[in-house]
Amino acid sequence: MFRPLNSRLSLGARLTLLCAVFSAPILLLGGLHLHSQVGQLAFSAREVAGAHYVRDIWRAMRSGKPLAASGGRFADAAAYRAYAAAPEGAARAAAGAALIGAVADGSNLTLDPELASFYMMDVVTVRAPALVSAAAALDDAATRGDRDGVLLARSRLLASAAELQRSMSKNPDPAARRALAGPAATLARAVAEADREAAMVLSGFAFSVPSSAMVGAEADKLFNASAGELQRLLAARVARLQLQLALQLAVAGLAVAAAATLAGAVAVGLRRRFAELLGAIDRLNAGRTDIAIACVADRNETGRIAGALHAFRDGLLERARLTEEAERTRLAADAERAASEAERAEAVRRQSEVVQGLAAALAGLSGGDLTARIDQPFAPEYEALRGDFNAAMETLERTLGAIRAGAGAMETGVGEISQASADLSRRTEQQAASLEETAAALDQITATVRATAEGAEAARALVGKASAEAAASGEVVDRAVAAMRQIEGSAGEIGQIIGVIDEIAFQTNLLALNAGVEAARAGEAGKGFAVVASEVRALAQRSADAAREIKGLIAASRSHVGEGAEMVGRAGEALQRIAAQVTAMTTVVAEIAASSQEQASGVREVNVAVQQMDQITQQNAAMVEESAAASGALAGEARALAELIYRFRVGGQAPTAEPVAARLSRAS
Repeated sequence: MFRPLNSRLSLGARLTLLCAVFSAPILLLGGLHLHSQVGQLAFSAREVAGAHYVRDIWRAMRSGKPLAASGGRFADAAAYRAYAAAPEGAARAAAGAALIGAVADGSNLTLDPELASFYMMDVVTVRAPALVSAAAALDDAATRGDRDGVLLARSRLLASAAELQRSMSKNPDPAARRALAGPAATLARAVAEADREAAMVLSGFAFSVPSSAMVGAEADKLFNASAGELQRLLAARVARLQLQLALQLAVAGLAVAAAATLAGAVAVGLRRRFAELLGAIDRLNAGRTDIAIACVADRNETGRIAGALHAFRDGLLERARLTEEAERTRLAADAERAASEAERAEAVRRQSEVVQGLAAALAGLSGGDLTARIDQPFAPEYEALRGDFNAAMETLERTLGAIRAGAGAMETGVGEISQASADLSRRTEQQAASLEETAAALDQITATVRATAEGAEAARALVGKASAEAAASGEVVDRAVAAMRQIEGSAGEIGQIIGVIDEIAFQTNLLALNAGVEAARAGEAGKGFAVVASEVRALAQRSADAAREIKGLIAASRSHVGEGAEMVGRAGEALQRIAAQVTAMTTVVAEIAASSQEQASGVREVNVAVQQMDQITQQNAAMVEESAAASGALAGEARALAELIYRFRVGGQAPTAEPVAARLSRAS
């Protein structure tokens, strides 16, 4: 689908089509955004009209005059008819509040997106009409003498006032809160006065609520202030939306103009560059290579195309130059080929002479003759090869002569080393056996010392436990002494209490005696009281006797407890002395255990050292045995090397095949 379109359209048409395709969604999105802004502006304008109509309804409702124009613009026709048919008083106020609510619903006032204007609309369209309606209902109920109606209207009035105050306090606009602060305070005082008079009506001290008129007057002030703030907020929003719409239209116009200008500039530049490139291609096709390629410095697709054309032109120039050089090279090569044939034949001859001379010398070398030399001179370019060969043969002859002279001495030394290694291996084996026996004996001693140290450690632990138990027994005795002393103190306190009881019995006896005297004075009327007094006196006497007996027993008990506390204290001191002795014994046993541990550690270290020495000696014995075997093998290798060296002719000496050992033994 797009291939025929691309093959038929020019570059300018393609760019125009591309700009149109990409501009369409942008323009569509911009149109949608502008439509949204216009819708918001119409939304706010409807709110402004609704606020004006609500203010007209309030004025008509408060003045008692008929509303100048009927509703219908905000779907409020039914509410308007109900308001027009309602009688004066509470019914008219309730119908007016319902009409204001219907107008608010139909004019978007209840759907405001901003909190400041939303709470202000709530005050104007809901809270203030509800407050006035409640005040009118309270006035009607008081006038009729309806106590239940007064009670209900009073509750509605207080609830409406509280909701009104809450809605004003939630407004986030400080200017709006300051504008409503004064009317809200006076309205609150008027509501409080109306509530007080309603309470008097309910208590029967009054029969009307004249303060409801004051509530309505203060509500008018609050409504006018709130309506003014609402119109200010809505006007500010309309102005802000109009300014935003104007700015957006201006920005959109500038953006479209800038995009059109940029697209035109880009299209013109591309057409000019492609026209220059097409002209260069036509001239190159015509065979002209003396042209300048435009747009080479561009860092885009045109630059890459221009670079390719520049490389193509340079390739044409290079191909022409290479063709000329190839022709010149071919002619020079033909001339050199004829001259080199003769030189090649002469070089082959001289190489043949060199090979023959080297072959003869190498044949003597392969027979063991190190005195072979190349005496026939070579060609000048190969003379250095002859000199190097003769020098190498002289060096090899001197080296093998020295090796031949030292081979016998080395064989003798190797034999002596082999004999010494065998003796050292035998002595090392004997030393290793003795050291192994020593290590076994020391291991037994280490085990004995370790057992002794473990026994000392166990004794130290037992003594420690005994010391701890003695300390615990001392603490028990201390607690027993403390308990005895507490018992002694309690016995003293009980003795004091018994003394108090004795004093109470004495006082009771005196009172009973006085009561008997008074009963005797009373004569016959006091006989019964005299009997009671005598019985009380007898009881007081028995209480005093019992208190003295208990006091004696407690004194004896305190004496016994004191003796027991003293004995327990002595037992505690004895246990403390025992604990001190056990502690000293623990210290001594701990020192013995520590010394045994140190001895065991020292013996263990010595045992480890001896075992290491045993292992090292065993390893040394193995190494000495290996050295002896290696020395024997080295002696054999030395003999074999000497036999190989003696096969060469060195310094006029003829080679020999006699074994070296036999020659050495014959010489000795």
